[in-house]
Amino acid sequence: LLVWRLSVVALDQPLTWRLARLLRFTVPGGAGGRRRVEESVQAYAMLVATVPVVVSLALGMLGHVTPQLWPALGMSLLLFTLAGSRYQTATPVGAALVTLTLGVWLISAWLNPPRLFILGQPLANVGLSLLMTLAAVRLTSKRGAPFAYCHRPLWIIGGLLYGLALAGAVLGILASAPGLPLLLTLLCIALFPLTRAFAQAALWRGLGLALLLSALAWSVADLGGLAVWNEAWWSLGWGYALWSIGHLLLPFWNARCSDWNMAVNPWPWLGLMAVAFGAGTGFVTGEPTLAVLLAGLALYAFLMGWQRRERFWLKVGLPLALASSYALWWWNQPLTGSTAIAALPWLALQSSLLWLLSQSMQRALTRWLDAHDLQADAQRFRRWLDVKEAIGETTSGLWLATLLGLGLHIAAVAAWQRGLGVWPWHFGLFTDALAAGATLILLLIWTGLQAWKCRDESKRIYATGLLLGVLAVYGRLILFGLMPWTPWDTMGLLAGAGAAFLLYQWTGLRPFYHLAVGLPLLALVTAPWQLASPWMGGTLLTAGLLYLSLAGALRNPLPFYLGVLALNGAIYLWAPLWAQQYGLWQFYLIPAAVSVLALLHLHRRELRPQVLNGARLAALSVLYAGAGLDVFLQPELWVFALALALALAGVLIGIALRIRAFLYAGVAFLVLNITGQLLRFYPEQGMSRALILLGLGASITTGMVLFNLKREAIMQRIRITRADLTEWD
Repeated sequence: LLVWRLSVVALDQPLTWRLARLLRFTVPGGAGGRRRVEESVQAYAMLVATVPVVVSLALGMLGHVTPQLWPALGMSLLLFTLAGSRYQTATPVGAALVTLTLGVWLISAWLNPPRLFILGQPLANVGLSLLMTLAAVRLTSKRGAPFAYCHRPLWIIGGLLYGLALAGAVLGILASAPGLPLLLTLLCIALFPLTRAFAQAALWRGLGLALLLSALAWSVADLGGLAVWNEAWWSLGWGYALWSIGHLLLPFWNARCSDWNMAVNPWPWLGLMAVAFGAGTGFVTGEPTLAVLLAGLALYAFLMGWQRRERFWLKVGLPLALASSYALWWWNQPLTGSTAIAALPWLALQSSLLWLLSQSMQRALTRWLDAHDLQADAQRFRRWLDVKEAIGETTSGLWLATLLGLGLHIAAVAAWQRGLGVWPWHFGLFTDALAAGATLILLLIWTGLQAWKCRDESKRIYATGLLLGVLAVYGRLILFGLMPWTPWDTMGLLAGAGAAFLLYQWTGLRPFYHLAVGLPLLALVTAPWQLASPWMGGTLLTAGLLYLSLAGALRNPLPFYLGVLALNGAIYLWAPLWAQQYGLWQFYLIPAAVSVLALLHLHRRELRPQVLNGARLAALSVLYAGAGLDVFLQPELWVFALALALALAGVLIGIALRIRAFLYAGVAFLVLNITGQLLRFYPEQGMSRALILLGLGASITTGMVLFNLKREAIMQRIRITRADLTEWD
């Protein structure tokens, strides 16, 4: 210090330069020699002054505080200070600040030895940082302009000390240091002048202060004996406190102190993290209950959405609020698989009521918004539009939750009935079944009303029918359990099909037609497929009549096909028994032949006349062949009379419908049958058949007499009939 100072004084004297020229230390025309000499002396002096600083720092880090070096440190500090004042550069000022900081560390370590020489003195670090950054802020004013060269060193060294203090605070948090609240308070204060020179000072102040205040609150609570890590209430409360500070206090602060304003955005996000941490802690520890935790999260999501005007948070908050209401069922009991299954009917009922409530709210909001001019106050109505949309998206989720709850409950009841599942009742079988039934009835009424209002939407009618079926199945499951199908089940399905048919006749809506077609098929599943079964036969007969009625009303071939199949099925279930009892083969042949004739008549316009007549003759031939075979195999009189009746019926049908195939086949079978009977039974004195044949012959004779009496009129009619016959099918 002395050499440097004397050298500076000597170099400032003119006599020194005369002596230098006399001793030939200069050259003619030279320049800058004085500056170089002074810089060399300064560098040497600062190098010498740095030695005690480095030695003291090294000894201090090794745990040896040597007060004997303090005078040397003082001289070094004085040298750096004078050099900075003379040259007004940042390097000596920075060296002076480092020396000053080291001196404070040494004194503090001598008074109270720390475990770590640098990081173990956070209070000294934050105090020095606060003083240096405040000084740097003061130097930015007009009055501090002469000392502007000190601004950068003060700010850099102050920032480094602040970082060391933060590191010490982290160590203090881990070690639960008793002086931690004071340290964190000083860090909060020192943050303001430190961030003054930052490009985004408001953001750094807002984020840093929120974090430091959170750490401060945690340390105070920890010193007060509160187990913060296990207390969900504390985290939830602090999260809401951060939101309140960011939403209420910071705008007021920023309006009053614009030079020290803070960003508001980090506060609600840190509050959200605190609330989420509290919810997680509460879920693990079980305190408070799950409903309270979810309600806390939902409320914070609503606050975030209202503050930030973002629809996303409303969409998050509504499901959380609904989940909180569901969690009330486990207020005094743990949430397990068995308790969740037991609460399913009540969850479904709650979901249905909330679904109706959300729909009512959505309609009310729609009417209210339609009654106002949305352009007049766009910001205000935008929030309500977001609320309306969020409620609308939640409505579909509630509908699905209702259906899912009912489905799982019905499955759980069925499993319990089979002895495979857990107890599916919360309050008891009767009460819980009433809850599930009330839910189904509520959905059924609402869906039915909507289907009646919007008849063009087929899915609503299908949904109504499906809900009605689910209600019937659930009622059967509760009352009778998993007992096998009974005739009452079949009758119920057939009655439903009949009701659907009547509704289709009344309204003409296509879904009722589909229900009328599908329900008899389900009824067939419930009946046993056994020969000569009255249950199955009655089901097939009823289904066939229903299908034929539907075909006559709709002019659609599908119900006709199904009706024909059902009637044939009903007949062939009993055909073996009838054939065995009466010995008639025509029970096997007549139903099929009649069905073929009916189908041919249905498609008569689609077939060529030759094909149509050939098919009719083939079917009639099979029919009459079976009847004729029974006549020759069975000697009973009623079999013969039945064959004659079939032949005459064919003739009459042919004349009535003007179809030649029926007429020709009937006449041919009549003639063949009579001829065969005369040849076979008359020689055997079969008087009964003879009497019938004689009566038939007398009728023919009488006809011939009448023909002779009215020959001309009859011939004219025959000519007319022949001309007309050519036009028959």
